[in-house]
Amino acid sequence: MSAGPAASPIGPLARLLALAIDAAWLLGVSLPWIWWISAPGRLEPAWAWLGVVVLLSLAALPFWLCLGGTPGQLLLGQRLVDDRGAPRLLWRQVLLRWASAWLTLASLLYAPLWRDGGRRTRAWHERMSGTALVERDPERPESVPYRHWVGELPLAESLVHALAWPLPLLLAFGAVQAAAPLGHAALRGGALLLLLGWPLLAAVIVWGAVGAWRAAGRPAARAASMRAATATPQSRRTAARALVALAAFAGLCLGVLNVLPRVPELVLLVFGHDPLGSAEATVSPDGRRLYVKGPLGLGSAAQVQRRLDDAPQLRWVVLESADGRLPEALRIATALRARGLRTRVSGECSGPCAFAFLSGVRRQLLPGARLGLRRLSAGTFNPPYQGLLNRSFGARLEAAGLTPHLVRKTLATPPSRTWYPEADEQAASHLVTVPERPLDVELPDPQGAVLADYAEALSASVLWQALEQRFPGLQALAAGQMAAASARGADAVQLAAQQAVSARLPPLLARASPETRWLYAEILLAQMQALGDDPASCSALLLGDVAAHRLLPRELAWREAGWLLGALTEAPRAEPVRRPKPLELEVIRRTLGTHAPGHLAGLWRPPSPLPAGAADCARGKAMLAELDTLAAPQRRLALRLMFERE
Repeated sequence: MSAGPAASPIGPLARLLALAIDAAWLLGVSLPWIWWISAPGRLEPAWAWLGVVVLLSLAALPFWLCLGGTPGQLLLGQRLVDDRGAPRLLWRQVLLRWASAWLTLASLLYAPLWRDGGRRTRAWHERMSGTALVERDPERPESVPYRHWVGELPLAESLVHALAWPLPLLLAFGAVQAAAPLGHAALRGGALLLLLGWPLLAAVIVWGAVGAWRAAGRPAARAASMRAATATPQSRRTAARALVALAAFAGLCLGVLNVLPRVPELVLLVFGHDPLGSAEATVSPDGRRLYVKGPLGLGSAAQVQRRLDDAPQLRWVVLESADGRLPEALRIATALRARGLRTRVSGECSGPCAFAFLSGVRRQLLPGARLGLRRLSAGTFNPPYQGLLNRSFGARLEAAGLTPHLVRKTLATPPSRTWYPEADEQAASHLVTVPERPLDVELPDPQGAVLADYAEALSASVLWQALEQRFPGLQALAAGQMAAASARGADAVQLAAQQAVSARLPPLLARASPETRWLYAEILLAQMQALGDDPASCSALLLGDVAAHRLLPRELAWREAGWLLGALTEAPRAEPVRRPKPLELEVIRRTLGTHAPGHLAGLWRPPSPLPAGAADCARGKAMLAELDTLAAPQRRLALRLMFERE
């Protein structure tokens, strides 16, 4: 490995060019590490970057020791040799050269470090390590890339060229493809880079594979006759060819799977046309609602911002979008948050649309609407970056307001699928705004509110929608009562709406099944027990007072709402309401006592005014508790006396 008399030392400029090539190579292969350390909570950026540079520069040691140069030096035809003519370099020399080279580099190539006092000019780190960087073959005018292509380089060096140069390009293009959905790279710039870069990568892969294949097929006698080359066993040559073929096939497949299907999309993006399209943003005639419908493609955020600027009276933003670009959704979310607007979903809001929805100060899913969460994809097969992309996207989800549980479930779903949280998950994770009471609705601004505003607020509730289907016209009646009570405050408005519902409970129970009646009797007993310390409130509850009903614990109110939703969706009984027969009354007297029929009929919502003290909560609780001990026929009969009225 001696330099020989014809070897010429390499000057500073050629060394810097090789250093720049090596630095670019190290940057490409370290992109996953750089992304990892850039996450919040990791090392400080300055120390992290210094650690990356120092650790990766250690890769020069095996290159120097085994091949006589780093990838950049090999590509430029430079070779590191022992200055005293020894055939091989020692570990001590390359370690000393590596350490002292940092001092030379830190001095910015300070001139005195290049003065040797002899006939040759050498760098200080070469004098320290006893090494010299010389031209590899000054008598050969052909460049190293050409010699690799024709298979004239040693097999080991050809394998380095075949495997080392495609790797940073693969990682760089993979990073662009993975980072673009997050907004780290401009869509148009990233699309242009991929369109131009993948053909370049394919050319590098073919160049590397052909040269290594030819070097592996060179006859052993010819290899032994070439200077600086040694004969390689046939088994190793066969293994080298298999390795090169496999690596080339994998690299080309990555391009075919990740880029080829997206070529039409990338071409459109380069020319500023998003194949997803753009959302349509329109303002309602009264100027209170902004409707955003369609994919959140390029330009959607600008369109939404224009509508926001033109409509100062906006109160709600109604979303319906199943696809889009995350950067556009984030810009929309920032604009909505700055205005303090409320958000609704009228159809499906999935993918990036969820970020716009979560920016609302109050959030609703209209009946039939769905909220879907979907993670981003780093490409068809891009394992170095999919985990990093998941972590970065998970941080975005947490910043938007998702709980760790929802973030984990979103990231566990394949990118090709959308996960739709259930209603209980939405409420528990505060994805949607849950009212304090189940029949309460999001009230409009009392200033300037009209009847249509209250009707719209009622229509946004699933429970109110079910009530309207069972009792047509109920929403219009409740909206009128709410508008009439608007001057008395928000509590009065909510009470006015609930009064319309309270009046529909007797006919609902009169046509309900025995099982539904029994479930309500259990709820009624729990409500009476909750108000037992206040006999007046308990009696008012039995008489149908809405204000007393709002004194119930929140859990009981939601339990009753669940029962109400089931009762509304249940088909009404076809049998007509009938009076109890004398024999049935006698059965109740013998079972629950002589006065039981009258007490049952007057316990809940008595059809006519009762004498003073008739609405006795203590006696009512005891009677309802005793129903649980009766046989099914007697219990059904007792419930008929309570709820089945003409």
